[in-house]
Amino acid sequence: MVWHSIDKVKRLYADVLYVDLGDISAVAQAIAVRHDIVHRNGRQKDGTECVITVSNISDIIGAVRALSLTVEMALNLEPSPFDPAGGPLRHRCSDTLVINALS
Repeated sequence: MVWHSIDKVKRLYADVLYVDLGDISAVAQAIAVRHDIVHRNGRQKDGTECVITVSNISDIIGAVRALSLTVEMALNLEPSPFDPAGGPLRHRCSDTLVINALS
């Protein structure tokens, strides 16, 4: 599974977990920038350098938190009693441990 292919991830969440992730274009854009940093040495396809500001980082943190909250609410998850700071999550109904990969 390729987790940075956002269209596939959205379909997977919708088809398997019945979770609508909504507009996650900010996350998709951050994934594209990450790709340029990792695979193109910090440059875009046209050769221009990727510029990342503190504001960009704050924005993506907010977008990922919102996405995480959307998934938690849709799956009816609550923070694990083992990590009140927001570590692994437990599903209220089945008590199945679900790892919060977005935190």
